[in-house]
Amino acid sequence: MIGPVADSISPTPDTVCLFCRADLTELPDPEHIVPQSMGGRGWLVTRSVCNRCNHTLGKDVDRVADAPVLVALRMEAGLEVWRGLSVEYFDEEVNITFDGWLKGDGTIELTRDRYGGSEGSFYISGPTLALAQARANRIAERMRSRGRTVTLSEPFQRETRLVPIWLRGGPQDAKGFNQLLVREAAKAAVEYVALAFSSEMALRTELDPIRTCARDGIPLDGAWVGTAGREIWLPRLGLMMNTGEDAPTPEELTRLKPGTQSPEGRYIPRLRHELMVARRAEGCQFTLVLFGGFGVRVPLPSALPWPGVRYHFKDFERLRTGDGRSLT
Repeated sequence: MIGPVADSISPTPDTVCLFCRADLTELPDPEHIVPQSMGGRGWLVTRSVCNRCNHTLGKDVDRVADAPVLVALRMEAGLEVWRGLSVEYFDEEVNITFDGWLKGDGTIELTRDRYGGSEGSFYISGPTLALAQARANRIAERMRSRGRTVTLSEPFQRETRLVPIWLRGGPQDAKGFNQLLVREAAKAAVEYVALAFSSEMALRTELDPIRTCARDGIPLDGAWVGTAGREIWLPRLGLMMNTGEDAPTPEELTRLKPGTQSPEGRYIPRLRHELMVARRAEGCQFTLVLFGGFGVRVPLPSALPWPGVRYHFKDFERLRTGDGRSLT
C-alpha cells in the first residue's frame, strides 16, 4: 500500500512530546524529520516534539550532517554549507601540498597565506593576484628590516577548480559516525511513524528503545548501517570518498593528479533521500537512506499492527534540474 503524498500529511501538534512525553502546552517549533541542513527544509515536518527535545536532538544528533562525508554529499547535491570541506591538494607544478576549504563550486579557498617551498623559498597566496602581491610586499619589507635579502618573483595564478581528491574516514571516525547515523535514523523513525501512521503508534512503549537511542544515545540492538559502495565518486566536486574502516583519518587525504577523470568501476550515488517502513522476512523495519550514499535500518516491533508500507523520497538530481519532487 502506498501512503499519501508528502505535502498532504498535516503536521498538526499532539498533546504530548514524541520523545519525553511532556505535555505540549504551547505550539512547538517545527521539527524536520530530515535536518534542514541536509535538504529537509519544507519537506517532512512534525509539530509533535517539544522545543527542549527539538533543540537537544538538533545539537546532539543532527550534527551528523557536519561529518566530512555528509558535508561532501551536501555539496554534491547543491546544498549550502557553512564553510565547505576541509581538504588538501597537491600542486605538481610548484611541488607543494596546499590546504584549504573546498567550496560548492569546486574552487578551493586556501586557509594559509604562506607555504614553504624548496631551497629557502616560500609561496605567498591570496584570493587575487593584487592581494597576494600586497601580502608578499609586507612580508618582504619585514624581512628586509631584519637584514635579510629577499627577492620577489612575478605573481602568478594557479587554477584550483575541480581538483580531484580522495577523502577517507578512519576507524575511530567511522565508529562515531555510524553511531550518530543510527541515532539520526532512530529519531527519524519515531517522527516518521507519527507522521505517516499516527502519534498513538509512535508513542507505544514498544518503541521506547528507539526513542532512548535517539534521545540518549543508548545502543539499539539490530540496527544496521551500510554504504552504497566502498569508494564513492562525486563527479560535481571531482572528489572520491573512501568509506572503508581501514582507511586513514579524514585529515590524511591522498591526492589524485589534477585533471584525473572519474575512476572506472566507482559508484556514483543517486542523490536521493528515502524513508520507508515495510515488513521484511526478518521483521518490520524503518529504513533511512541519505543522498543515496548511506543507509540505516532500524528494527520496528513486529507485534504492532502496522497497516502497510509507507515510503517517501526527495530527489536532489531532479531538484538541480528544476524538476524536484517528493513522493510517497
